[in-house]
Parts: sequence; structure tokens; C-alpha cells
Amino acid sequence: MSLFNEQEAVPNIEYDIVLVIDSDSLVYKAAHVGGKIYDNDYIPKEHFLFHESQPTLLETQMEVYHSMLGGIIKGVKDNLPRGRGIKSIQKHFTPKSRHSQAPNFRYKLVDSYNELNPNLPHPPYKASRKGMDLPDGLDELFDTIIAEDDVYLSDGCEADDVVSYLKIQDLEGVMLAVIDKDIWAGIPSGSLGHYNYNRFELIHTTDEEGLLFQYHQCLIGDSSDGIKSIHRYGIKTVQKDFPEYNKDTPKEVLAKFIEKGYTEEYALLMMQLVSMRQYNGVSIDLHTADIFE
Repeated sequence: MSLFNEQEAVPNIEYDIVLVIDSDSLVYKAAHVGGKIYDNDYIPKEHFLFHESQPTLLETQMEVYHSMLGGIIKGVKDNLPRGRGIKSIQKHFTPKSRHSQAPNFRYKLVDSYNELNPNLPHPPYKASRKGMDLPDGLDELFDTIIAEDDVYLSDGCEADDVVSYLKIQDLEGVMLAVIDKDIWAGIPSGSLGHYNYNRFELIHTTDEEGLLFQYHQCLIGDSSDGIKSIHRYGIKTVQKDFPEYNKDTPKEVLAKFIEKGYTEEYALLMMQLVSMRQYNGVSIDLHTADIFE
């Protein structure tokens, strides 16, 4: 005799979650891994059943892309709350390439600031990435995915900004698949969590934790994006000076910049460069104070 009603053992699934994927890193990784496979002439037969001969570099990279995409979807499904399912999937990209200056308002912010403040210039946004080696075939892979797949392209900003906005607007209906710490550590996750597809794990972040992370970032900078910030002000000192977020944190962070000899304009630039909370659904909304609110 059954101890429970079998019909109630597995609840009806409500397909109500929009899976939003920050796909810039996904394409970069697919190009890199696909290139390694292609260069080493290592093509597992089960991955390329429909090829009679050696696949091209693009074909190899596309196979890797679709394989990784399938892995993300499976990983998210395995981590969804019981009784909930994926209603739709959105793949978001920064136009053309995430290393391009054209669609990214942050380059213009730094350029404008430097024109007005020649005595305290800031390095160009993502200056540290100039000259870095990109995977062979990256642009062709990107263009092919855009042409063949159902994707979303950000306008005037990065995909990071758009996916962050979508999550904040619907904490319990949108689930992010991301690997960038600026998102999973800086944007609230709600009860769903963020799925980090590099670590294959779920990460939960409160709104207060996300705000504190971004204020820490604007103080210590971000070398990967060429954000300079306060000289010799490291994470341990920042965590000691700002252990938690409260309503006075914005004013205290601004005061810290001024205490260290920087101007208010410089502080606001740092806040704007690291904030993932500036997209308002139509355009970038640049504030002059409380940039993360």
C-alpha cells in the first residue's frame, strides 16, 4: 500500500521562469574551446555525427557553443525550485564584440571626464584589454550566432546592464545565468539565485550585499576593466571601513574619495563605471548622486 498519493508526489510544473543568459562570455569561451579542439584535431565523433569530414573552425566552435548552451539550460533546470520550470530563454549580447568601444557608454564617460579634468586623468575604459589575444574566429562566430539564433542585442550599453535591469524588475520571475562577478555579486538574486555557469553553482545575493559590493568596487577599482579608482586602497581595508551597507554608505563613500584627495566628479565617474544599475529599460539613466539606488 502506498504511503502517499502518487499524483501528488510530483507537483504540476508551472513554467513561469524566464532564463536570461549573459552570453558574451559564453561566445568567447566557445570560440576559445572550439579553437583548441580544432587545432588539436580532436573531434569526438559523438559531437559531430553529421560531418563526413573534418569540420571547419566555425563549425567546431558552433558545436561547442550549442553544447555549452545545453549545459547551462540543464544546470538551471537542475537548480530550479520544485514545481517551477523555464517558460522562455533570452540570450543577450553586446553588439559586435564586448571589446568594441562603439556600443559602450562607459568609454564616452571616461573620455568626457578626461577632457574636463586633464590634471587628474583616468585611463581609457578597458584599457588593460587593448592588445590582448582574442580567439581565432571570434567575430565570425559572433556574427553567425547573431544571424542564426534568436538573440537580444543591447543598445548603447553592455549586455550586463540589460540583464541586470531585467532581474531587478522581476526578482522571482527572471533567473540569470552569468559568470561575471559584477552581476552575481552586485545584483540581487531573489530566492531563485543566480546560476554561475563557470562554477556550475547557484549563488544567492541580497540587495544590500549587491549594493555593498558595487560600492567596494568603485573604491578599489577593477583591473580587468581598467578602472583605476583610489590608489593603494585594497579590498581588506575597504571591507574594514565599509563592513555593511546602510543608508549613509553613498555619502560615506563620497567622503572617502575626497579624504584621499580625489574630487567629487572623479568619485561619481567611478560609481558610474562599476554600476550595473543604470539601464532603465530604454536607455542609460545617468545619475549625479546615489548612483546605485
